[in-house]
Amino acid sequence: MKLDADSIMREVREGLQDRAAGASRSGAAALVRFDEGGRRAERSLELKESYVLAELLAFSDRTFVENAYLAILRRPADEHGLGTRLAQLRAGAISKVGVLGDLRWSAEGRSHGVHVDGLLVPFTLSKWRRRRLIGPVIGWLHGAFRLGSVQQRIDSVDANRTRQVDELDSILSAATSELHGRIARLESTLGDGERAKKRQHEFERSLDPLYVEFEKAFRGPIELIRERAMPYIDILKQAGVGGVQAPVLDLGCGGGDWLSLLSEHGMVGTGIDSNTTFLERCRSRGLKVIEGDVLEEIRKLPDSSFGAVTGMHIAEHLPFTVLIELLDECARVLIPGGVIALETPNPENLQVAALHFYNDPTHRNPLPPQTLEWLVGARGFGDVEIKRWTIARELYVPEFVADDVPGAIAINFLLQQQRNALDYAVIGRRA
Repeated sequence: MKLDADSIMREVREGLQDRAAGASRSGAAALVRFDEGGRRAERSLELKESYVLAELLAFSDRTFVENAYLAILRRPADEHGLGTRLAQLRAGAISKVGVLGDLRWSAEGRSHGVHVDGLLVPFTLSKWRRRRLIGPVIGWLHGAFRLGSVQQRIDSVDANRTRQVDELDSILSAATSELHGRIARLESTLGDGERAKKRQHEFERSLDPLYVEFEKAFRGPIELIRERAMPYIDILKQAGVGGVQAPVLDLGCGGGDWLSLLSEHGMVGTGIDSNTTFLERCRSRGLKVIEGDVLEEIRKLPDSSFGAVTGMHIAEHLPFTVLIELLDECARVLIPGGVIALETPNPENLQVAALHFYNDPTHRNPLPPQTLEWLVGARGFGDVEIKRWTIARELYVPEFVADDVPGAIAINFLLQQQRNALDYAVIGRRA
């Protein structure tokens, strides 16, 4: 059975009432105060032979009725009595004095003889006021008798209200001051963050020439790069893209070697890169480029505005979620039937996976061919295939050993892992 908080507290409360009833029989302290939600509060009264009226009037609503029963009748209120008197109180049909008097001078109350000092006179007046004819007269006399103190009570209430307004104003002033202080500190923190972000950006831009020199040292001569890119020219020609109506968008265009090769073969291309040194080189060669983050800039491009999107060694630089979003943006900017071509180092080659991939400290992690192939297909591209490139890529691997050499199978297996293509590309078309 599932118990909620109200059910649990009701059971606890009933248990406390049972304990109170047992305590009343033993003469021990029994009165327990409960708040409006039925939660136990501090112990407030003890069972004794007499009370001052104010002791019992200090409570209200359910707590008052329960304690009245415990104090006067020496037992917890029964369900009917509690419900009836509570309803009368809430409806204004009876006062708390009336409840106490009814209990005290009931047959059960007389048997216990609990004295409540100050109860008799107000209870008697309360009884008479409930009578049809004389009640209004008594009410009028009682009101006239108390008329003289009305102005005093009004003045007291007004003074108390003024004090509360002053206290509230003081609290609000302090809170407003604290709020302004927190806002100022927050603005200062945000300002520090923006300044730190700007410094980081400036530092990264200062490294642009360093990365250009790094690529020059590790990529090889430009003639080799151009030769490696030639198969893509044939792919674009076969797809019928690359013209003015279906230009090529190159992501991470670098120094523009691929864009320049496109131009030499009568094709139109635009590059995106964030490296300012590379971009200056592209512009000096008359190439069309966009400066900025690849994902941010491709988001700004119109739908179905390119015939092909190429990315030569960019996928391995991207976090997974960025790669997925970039694939979605590529699909958006491509025309129907447009080509996507992503080239990346091939971790099927043992030397690439274990060593050469990590030559570039900006690489994140190798992408197995089947993984990238699946991702491209999963983001809506069709006719997806893997191209493992060996063109203009030298492999320095020993020859296979003869089959009769001990351990030849294991040795040749390891040698084969070093003979696998150094790079691969995933080619797909927008459905």
